[in-house]
Formats: sequence, C-alpha cells, structure tokens
Amino acid sequence: MKIKLLIPTIMFCLTTLYADRLVELESQMDQLRIVTPNQTCGANTALARPILDPECGCCGANFFVSASILYWHPKVSGTEFAYGVTNFDPETVVPMKGCLKSIDFRWSWGLKAGLGYNFAHDGWDAFLEYTWFTSRGCQSTCGGGNSSAIALRGLPIIAEADTESSDLLVAKKAKGHFCLAINALKFELGRAFYVSEYLALHPKIGLKAAWIGFGQHAHYVTAQANGVSVKDCNRFSGVGPHFGLGTEWHFCGDFYLYGDICGSLMYGLFNVHHKERFSLTPCSNLIRICQVRHAFVPEICTSLGLGYSTYCGCDNMHLRLRLGFDAQYIWRINQMIEVKDVSALRFGRISEDLSIHGVTFDIRLDF
Repeated sequence: MKIKLLIPTIMFCLTTLYADRLVELESQMDQLRIVTPNQTCGANTALARPILDPECGCCGANFFVSASILYWHPKVSGTEFAYGVTNFDPETVVPMKGCLKSIDFRWSWGLKAGLGYNFAHDGWDAFLEYTWFTSRGCQSTCGGGNSSAIALRGLPIIAEADTESSDLLVAKKAKGHFCLAINALKFELGRAFYVSEYLALHPKIGLKAAWIGFGQHAHYVTAQANGVSVKDCNRFSGVGPHFGLGTEWHFCGDFYLYGDICGSLMYGLFNVHHKERFSLTPCSNLIRICQVRHAFVPEICTSLGLGYSTYCGCDNMHLRLRLGFDAQYIWRINQMIEVKDVSALRFGRISEDLSIHGVTFDIRLDF
C-alpha cells in the first residue's frame, strides 16, 4: 500500500521538477530565438557591448564618450618644387643629373572626440566623432659652384625675365612650404556581437563629412637676387556614405587584439587657387587663376592594435583602452592648377593623393 502511494508522489515530484526545468529551457530558447522582418526564425547573437548594472546608481542611460590622441605622419603627393642638378648648362640643358626636392612633413599631434548611445532595439549603437589634425612641412635646396636648382613650379614666361633659358627657371635658392589641415565629422550606426566565444564583429554604416585644406608655397631666388613666388591653395568640403567593420580577438582575460577597416565615398566641392609673382614686376600678381569643381573622393582607413577593457564603479561603468597603428589613404584630394602655356591658354589640372599613418591612443567610457 505504501509503495502504491509512493510511486504517484515520486511521479508528481519528477513532473514538477521537469516542468520547472522545461520552463527555464523555453525561456533560454526564447532569448536565443529571433523572428526576422521576413517572418523567418533564426538564432540570436550575443552582444559584444558592455552590459551595465542599472541597480548600482548609473548616472546615465547607455551613453558612452571617447577621446583619442593622434601622433600621425602625412605624405602628400605632388609636392615636388625643385630639381637639384650638378654641372648644369642652360645652353644644352642635357645631359642632366640630379634629384627631386619634395616636402618633408613632420610627425604631428591631433585629436578625436566622440559621443555615442547604445539602443535597446536589437543592440544597435550610434556614434558621432570629430577629428582634428594639422601638419606642416618644408624643404630647401641651394645652388652654387657646379650645382643649380631648377624650379619645377612657375611659368617659363617668368623665367624669361631673369634667366638665360626661356624654358627653365634656374635658381640660386629654392624653398618649399606645405601646410595641411583636416577637420572631419563621422556618424556611424552599428551593432557589436560575438560570432564565437572569443571573436566579436562590429559592422557599421553611416555618413562622413570632411573639410580638408592644402597650402603650398614655393619660393625661388635667382642669381640676380630676384624672387619668384608660386602659391597653390586647395580647399575641399564634402560628404558621403561611410561603412566599416570592426573586429575584436580576445585572447587573455580583458586583453584583446583589434583590427578595423572602413571606407567612405565623399562628394564635394574643390576650391583651387594658383598665384605666381615676380619681384621685378610692379603688379603684385603676374598670374592668378581660380577653379571651382565638384568630384567624388574615395577614402579607406585601417587600424590594428592592442585593447584592454574592464568594468569599474560597481559595474555601472565600463572602461576601454586602445593603442594601435592607423593608416589612411585619400585619392585625388590634392588638386592643383598647372599653367603650361599662357600664350596658348594651355592649363592643366593635377590630382594627387594623401596618405597618413601613425599611432593612436584611444580611451572610451560607457556609463
């Protein structure tokens, strides 16, 4: 009799236990299961962004701020301003042996500042970032003895006034200056998620706007101590679609390797100015030409480095530190006007590229 009563009791306990376990499993399956806008079912992915504890007195709601210190080195194509030659004869010109003189840029400091928000909707995040970077460079060469400096900028019509050759401007001294200024604003919408236990991806799309300025000044001093000055100024402002992919490769606790790549295609306005002056002429400018044009400018950026992240402040804040190498390339951004022949009204346009590489230290705080 006791056995007959014991069996239903055991069955009831097992049923209750398995029912609770079944409810727990169904809850876990609901967390993993998603229904797409196309009404298809699939598996949800774990978010790779910080999950803060709202019960610890958070001062904000899923906001994050970031700041970066940049130490970059730019390279601008098309900065050649002189040709240093030896044993130059203006009557025969050739044979000619020498080397090109172009602008040598300095390593310069810059900064980035950003503000972002983590949405509850599907784990999306929005990020707005401002970038500021400037750099200068200069180079010079001198003639004397059996060496000469042949100007690569400026018209032969200027050379006729002070040199023996009507095709070349032979200078005693040549010096080139170049200044670069970059201001950029980027907006991204993305989602960070794990695709395995230690690998996270962060695809993103958005818009990027940039204001980039170039200024080049080449100055030549002839044997008669007269000066020739050539100035080029180029200002670009544009906006276009932006897309990218970030990766995190976790290998040791809170440390990880990161690798990011992103690209933009900006459509904007080029405002180009070209001036040439000669010290012997009473007028200030012998030649002054302006051009306004629209064009597409493609850009690609990559970064690779080491990252560290940890929770702090009773788990209501999250700190992320990154140190890495950045490389950036912008096509056809350095636009210049080339005056080939004034009498025949022959003008040309030079389109050169800009590359930047260097070290970036980034800090981000989620709160």
